[in-house]
Parts: sequence; structure tokens; C-alpha cells
Amino acid sequence: MELTDVFGVSNAVIKSYVERPKVDSKIKMAIKSDRQIIVHGASKQGKSALVSKYINYSDSIVVRLTPNMEIAGIYHSILRQSGVVLKTSYTDGAGSSMKTEAKAKIKAVIAIFGSAEVEGSGGIGFSRDLETNYQEVPFNLELAQDVGELLRKIHCKKFIILENFHYLSEEIQKIFSYDLRTFQEIGIRFVILGVWREKDRMTQYNGDLLDRIEEIAVEPWDKTDFNKIAVIGSEYLNITFSNLIIERTIAASFGSVGVFQELLKEICLEAGIYDDTCGPVAIDNVFFLEKAIKTKTTAYTGRHQRALESLASGLGPTNLMLPYYLVKVLLANGYDYVNGGISREDLERNIKQIHSSRDEVKTSNITALLNSLADLQHKKDINPPILGYDSNIRLLQVVDSTFNFFMKNANLRSIMHEVTSNKTTN
Repeated sequence: MELTDVFGVSNAVIKSYVERPKVDSKIKMAIKSDRQIIVHGASKQGKSALVSKYINYSDSIVVRLTPNMEIAGIYHSILRQSGVVLKTSYTDGAGSSMKTEAKAKIKAVIAIFGSAEVEGSGGIGFSRDLETNYQEVPFNLELAQDVGELLRKIHCKKFIILENFHYLSEEIQKIFSYDLRTFQEIGIRFVILGVWREKDRMTQYNGDLLDRIEEIAVEPWDKTDFNKIAVIGSEYLNITFSNLIIERTIAASFGSVGVFQELLKEICLEAGIYDDTCGPVAIDNVFFLEKAIKTKTTAYTGRHQRALESLASGLGPTNLMLPYYLVKVLLANGYDYVNGGISREDLERNIKQIHSSRDEVKTSNITALLNSLADLQHKKDINPPILGYDSNIRLLQVVDSTFNFFMKNANLRSIMHEVTSNKTTN
């Protein structure tokens, strides 16, 4: 048994996976229902692991979304994986059929028994010796109704898994929320995984989704869950962790199961554990944890520093430069400030305290900044996003579970210097 099969962050279900009744039972019930399934939470909090535990990815249609994908691209991938061939023009006739002038429109070629129809604007003909086991069906690639009916026509019963839904622009997410209802009515099942913490995000986009979707939040993780992970994993590797090591590793993870898994893996590496043949070994040296924390701090600092610098630059020079002051407030106040979320009022107060034009900063400016954060991070290629704003409770939250670890352990003063040195002059 390899160490990476037991501990660490992986797309596959690792051996130290633990079932949580409130979460696992909910997805089991959702799978048996006819509802669409939304799995959400901060990054590296076990969304993919949860889904792959109960839904076989190899038996599903999986679309790993990217920031530049449009609706048509998503549906193209779904149809291609389901076996539907797309054409942009009709096939010319052959044999006894005369050549026709083909219309330039998209068609889906689906496997049925019958002859292929050819429709032309300059004449009519039928080719009975080509594609005799397929039918060509004109449709609109951007219409959920057309796509859903095609999938139903070929009797597609597979789950369609959309990973990294947060990569899509907010506009595309809103469009898809309306399509999701159409698919639900047709009987096409989706499982959507996304990085956000607020409840009812999809129903905010489309209220008609109420009672048509099942939302599953993968957070929070309890201390008992972390203990189970350490115990189960150590049994596979023929090792034991001291209670002190486990307690301090839990404390150093700040509620992130991904960070906890990565720290346990690094601790094992520091102790010389690479697989189950290295034991039995008792791991009780706190120095291994300290080294693991330094290793992961270095790993996370590069990404988060670049993301903060990019976020601070905004989308170009503006009078108030609020993204810059937002980042400055975060770095100046550190982990204790971001932990648990920041209210809009508190953020406004802190920005005004350090802003060079504090009298010009209005509540409406702060609200606009917070509401635009998702789009700003999307345009700056900060994926997964670091911050998310829940407008229902007016709370700015960390949605990258490694960010709290970074804020606690990185040299924020040095990073602050880097950010301020790149400030654009007002």
C-alpha cells in the first residue's frame, strides 16, 4: 500500500476516507431521487471524493469545466461522450441519389435503425447506401430542450458530472441554472461540483429550482472526523500517530481536510514512511509536523501571493482602487481577521481607516466591490477563487481552504511589501 493511496489530496477515493452520516447519507438519498445534485464547499474539502465514493466516474459523463467554456461547448462535450456525432452539414448523396446542395446547420447523428435523410435547398434526394443504421436530427446545440431530447432519444441514463462549476463566468452559471430545470423535467440527471459556501446559490439564480435540486455542503469537518482519518490511514500503513501529533495537526489544519491530509502525508515522508512495508513505526516526534508545516507553507505561498497581487491590481487604475485596499486590509490583519468571515460593515470600516481618500469611500462602493469579487477573480484567472461574498448574510468568506493555513503561517509582512510596491499611483 503506497503512502499516496492513504494520505494526501487525490482525485481518487483514498483509503483514509471516512463516512460522515450527515453528508454521506444525504448524497445517497439524493442519488435515489430524481433531483439534480449540487455539491459545494471550499476547495480541497472533499467534494470529488464524496461524489466518486457513490457515483462511478467511469460510468458517468464527466465534463471538467474551464474558465473559457460556453454553454455550447459544455453540451458538445456531453453529447460527444454519450456517443452522439455532431455534423455541421449534410452528407452528399451517393449511388442512386443525385448530389444535393446541403444546408449548413448542425445535426446530430444518432444510432437507430433506418435510412439517413438528406434535406437540400437545391433538390431532394435520399442516400440509402450510406449510414443506413443512423438518423440525422437537426437541433440547436445551445438549447437545453434539444440537447435533453437527444439524450433521452438515445436512452442516456448516465449521471452527467460537471466539475469546477465555479470556473464558469457568473453569466454562464445563471444561464445554466435555467437549463438545469429543463433537464430535470426531461429526466437528465446532473451532479455539479463548485467552490462556494453560501446556501441556495443556484436557486438565487433561478427560483424555479427550489425543490428540484439537492444541495450538499461538504463542510464543516468535525474533530472526530479528523481523528478517524488519522487512525484509519495509520492502520493501512502499519504505523501509529501519537495523540499529540494528531491534535496539533488538526489544530494546524484550520478545519481543512485537504490541508490535514497533506500534513499527514508530509509527516510520514519526514518519518521515512513511503508505504506499508516501512512499519511498524510509532510517529511521535513533533519536529516532523513542524517540517511538514514549513513544506506546505512554501507550497501554498507561491500561489496565494500571486493571487493577492493579481487581485490587488484590479481591472486597471480607478479612483478608489478598492481591490488594492481590500488585499491590504487582509494582509494587515492576518488569519484572525479572515477566520469565520468578514462582515461588509467591518470591511468598510477597515478600508476607510487606511484609505488615502477615505471620505470618498461610500457603502455603495464596498457593496459593489464585494458583489464583483467573483467576476474579478474569474477575469484575473484566480481559480479556484480565494474569496466569496454571501450577499444573503453580507459576509465575505474564504473559499480556498488552504488560504487560512497560508494566512497563519506565511510571512505576511513581506508579502504586504510586494503588494504595496506594485501599487498603481492614484
